[in-house]
Amino acid sequence: DEDILATNPIALYENVDGNGTFALRQTIHEERVAAIAFADVDLDKDIDIVSMSSPWGFNRSTPITWHENVNDIFEARHPVDAHSINAPGSVLAVDLDGDGDSDVLAPLKWRTIGWYENLDGKGTFGSAKVIAQSEFESIFDFAGISVQAGDVDGDGDIDVLAHVSEQDSIVWYENIDGTGSFADARVLFVPPRINDDPFGFEVADLDGDSALDLLIFDSMEIAWYKNEDGRGTYRAVQTIYDHADDPYVGMSVVVDFDGDGDVDLLKRSRCSMEFIENNGTGNFLDPIVLLDDLCRRLEVFRYYDYFFTVSDVDLDGDLDFVWPDEVGFFWRENRSDNIHEFTAPEVLVTTQFYRSRPCAFVDLDGDDDLDIVATVHDGNYQIAWYERRLLGDVNDDGIFNSTDLVLVFQAGEYEDQIVANSTFDDGDWNGDGEFDSADLVRVFQAGTYDAAAISTSDVAGAIDQLLANDDLLKPRFGIRDRIAASPRLSEYD
Repeated sequence: DEDILATNPIALYENVDGNGTFALRQTIHEERVAAIAFADVDLDKDIDIVSMSSPWGFNRSTPITWHENVNDIFEARHPVDAHSINAPGSVLAVDLDGDGDSDVLAPLKWRTIGWYENLDGKGTFGSAKVIAQSEFESIFDFAGISVQAGDVDGDGDIDVLAHVSEQDSIVWYENIDGTGSFADARVLFVPPRINDDPFGFEVADLDGDSALDLLIFDSMEIAWYKNEDGRGTYRAVQTIYDHADDPYVGMSVVVDFDGDGDVDLLKRSRCSMEFIENNGTGNFLDPIVLLDDLCRRLEVFRYYDYFFTVSDVDLDGDLDFVWPDEVGFFWRENRSDNIHEFTAPEVLVTTQFYRSRPCAFVDLDGDDDLDIVATVHDGNYQIAWYERRLLGDVNDDGIFNSTDLVLVFQAGEYEDQIVANSTFDDGDWNGDGEFDSADLVRVFQAGTYDAAAISTSDVAGAIDQLLANDDLLKPRFGIRDRIAASPRLSEYD
């Protein structure tokens, strides 16, 4: 299943039951994170994290660090470049020299793009190798600009692409020999816009011919540029979407949303989410509105943030929507029998942080589910890991039974009147920071409790007997009184 990763700090939210229940597993990094990437940096068959910091105040340094996954715990931090002053746009982990390990690619100092070689396949990185460095600020100013990588010319190695902000052009640096030696910049094209910096670009095969095409997202339109010969000759083919009249256009995601084997487009605007289907040959059909209620406010959550992520949160074979918000993440389920119909918003993760950015779903602990890794903000940007776990399983043995109940009551935090002092392992199963009867309501409504056939202790046996008796359960835990008050999103205003 999938876990979620957020940044700013980097926080990992564990998927606790495989059905979209997540618990904070670890705050991985607590220092102003600007960008993250995932790769098995040391080739030990687990997923590590590469992060780039952002400048803050008078501290202009933006060090690049990789966080080693050691038995599903991120404690070891290793420098890629501890003293760099980089353009905090993006960082990629990709094999640029063809030796089978992950190198690091990033915009570096003013007007520079470079990469760091993974020298030994174990995460020992060399000094920055410059791919491009301009003498003219007005032509090649890479500050804050993202880079991408892919085999543009079909020769089997990884090339580098970048957006040049001053000229609003996309440039290509060919990997000449497959070992990380790059040619001078080649301007692929200049979009026909003036002073409209693109929001970004994506590299993908849009028409099924195995050549990497380009999608350009700017403040006026979304356009497709076809790689005509598979060798890096690009031509404008289609304006997929013209949003000149929508000043609130948000991000777009390139993904096979309908599961037919080609990549489609999802576009977020101020009030709606639209699905633009690819017919398989690169011809994008008219937009279909999936959600049209994003302007309205919920009682708690606010839709001011235009970022989103798609993932199969509930593991039913289709893609759901996930949004960050000031208090965490919420999701809307894709009803698998109709990809154009979604449920009302539900809380996915409640965080203790002020604000969260878009998250990533990554299996960091190798349990075949996807956790959440997210950049979260509490006055500083950090990386947090939220793990997918079985609801109620506080000892993480894969079973929710009386042993777990004994542990949470022994922790002594049940309705202790101390604000926000409880975690998942202390009995907080609804993410509000408290262990109270609402958590017991949620966990038993989920139906995951496994009563012990033979009680392992007098306490465990007593709990099993209690939970097997509805008449005892209701007054003891206040089910009838608490269900209506259990933490749920209210209806739209």
